[in-house]
Amino acid sequence: MSVYLPLRWKWVGVVATSALALTACTRPNEYSDLRPEGPPEVLTVSVNALDTRPGLAGGGAALEQATYCKTIGPNDQGIGDDKRPDQVDLNDVTQLVICPTDRTKPVDELISAMPESWYVRIEFDELLDPSIEDLVPDVNAMGMPTGTYTGTLKNTQPVTLKCESAAGTGLVDVPYDGYYSPAGNSISYPLGPSLAIIPNDPTVVATGAECFVSLKDIIHDKDGNQVPADQRGTTAIPYKFKIAPIQVIAITPADGKSVDPIAAGVDVTFNAPVTQASVQSGVDFTPAAANVFVSANAPDDYSIGADFITSGDYTFTLKAGTVLVDQCGKSTTLGAPSVAALTQTEFKTNALKLVGITPATEPGAKIELAFNQYMDDATFTAADYTITPALANALVEINPVTGNIRLAGDYALGTAYTFTLKGGAAISDCPGAEFGACVSSATYTQAADQVVTFTTAAAITLKSITPKDNASESVSASATGITLTFNQEIDPATLTAADYTISPAVTLVASNRGVAGAGSYEQLRLTPAAALAPGTYTFTLKGTASVADKLGNLYSPGTDQVIHFTVTAPSTTTPHVCL
Repeated sequence: MSVYLPLRWKWVGVVATSALALTACTRPNEYSDLRPEGPPEVLTVSVNALDTRPGLAGGGAALEQATYCKTIGPNDQGIGDDKRPDQVDLNDVTQLVICPTDRTKPVDELISAMPESWYVRIEFDELLDPSIEDLVPDVNAMGMPTGTYTGTLKNTQPVTLKCESAAGTGLVDVPYDGYYSPAGNSISYPLGPSLAIIPNDPTVVATGAECFVSLKDIIHDKDGNQVPADQRGTTAIPYKFKIAPIQVIAITPADGKSVDPIAAGVDVTFNAPVTQASVQSGVDFTPAAANVFVSANAPDDYSIGADFITSGDYTFTLKAGTVLVDQCGKSTTLGAPSVAALTQTEFKTNALKLVGITPATEPGAKIELAFNQYMDDATFTAADYTITPALANALVEINPVTGNIRLAGDYALGTAYTFTLKGGAAISDCPGAEFGACVSSATYTQAADQVVTFTTAAAITLKSITPKDNASESVSASATGITLTFNQEIDPATLTAADYTISPAVTLVASNRGVAGAGSYEQLRLTPAAALAPGTYTFTLKGTASVADKLGNLYSPGTDQVIHFTVTAPSTTTPHVCL
């Protein structure tokens, strides 16, 4: 069968496939990791844990690392087991030390198993009876056998896996599956032959919990020999390991980096889901930053933002004494912040600059001036630019989506425009603009005229309709209604109920920019008074529909544009259950 590593985990890092399985040799002295006779002995017990090798930590990658290495056993000569591994080569051309080169030395208990992705590998010195696992045929999307098989330990359950209860009630059984791999040797990664023990859900065990694995007497080799009784995870030789406490495994920006102030902030990734409130309690910027906020990208990943001045120098820390709480209610108290622990990083914000000017080749998109900082649109006045021919209803504002300064107005179709940002134009920055208030920290001054020429589209086109045909969306998402995206700003008053149908019937109100979350003039929204009820809907923009832009140019689709979409019932959130 094919050897595989679990793929569903986020933090499985540098891995390599096992070497081909070795068969027993005919003479005891011939080189092999397999013993020609005797019981199957346990060489190593390893656990998936954070890769902390010097120079490689901080990326969140994980490797199988030993929590037990066999020293002297029934088949040894008193100098340690010569079959056990020491250094193995990974496929990224780095090395990993599994067991000490001195074969008489054991290893310390591993205390850093990855909370979200831990599993156990038990390596033996000879092939096991393959009946220890069942082989399940793989099938394709049509349910047809593919000719390959996946191993499972669901029925044989050859080990007992226990961990400390999050509720403090002692050891509890951890449900698991896994597979038997006859492949591998003492220099392969993963090691082998082995049993891989994979918890059904590793996150049901709290951070910091201690776990134990013991072997049952159903494990034996092809001759029927069982694993020696003192190598099954007994009191004398316990196979134990700990789930790591909560810790930061990645932080950006790296210490000493420079970033644009509009994009500044810190992203922190933990090795386990952590409550947002506990993260927020530890956040600190020096000097103090305004409008600090914490948002969850994922249960284990948080962005910490704020309004940062231009050309600033900031130090971010997760403060000493911060109590981080995992989803099982277990806590870890942080020590003094440090760059090495990934709980501290210093970054600088770049000087204010104009990144670029985007022309309005699609007249609904408008001209945008992109800076590397939030800007004060009130300081960009008619004296700072020219546009020819004259732009009707010109309006300077901030694009709420991009944060750029936008020169809105009624751009004519099929027209060649020349926009000039004048030399000497002075525009102030505005950190805090997205929160409605700011204090300027720098002013950008244009050195010389910057000229941008463009020609707008010759005709109005319908670019897209959202939701897409045959799409599904949640009840909450349906509250945004139907979005028609054109290449030109459409007057919502020209789209009436006579231009479209929706079944089942829903009353919709047409609007464009000004709707919550609508940053584009190109979007024309048909919004319901409330979220739609679950069900299947059909929206038709009639071929005879006629809409107009703000300058009176007409658009008609010519043929019906039909969109079918489904609004799905709200899903119930199942609380996370810890053992």
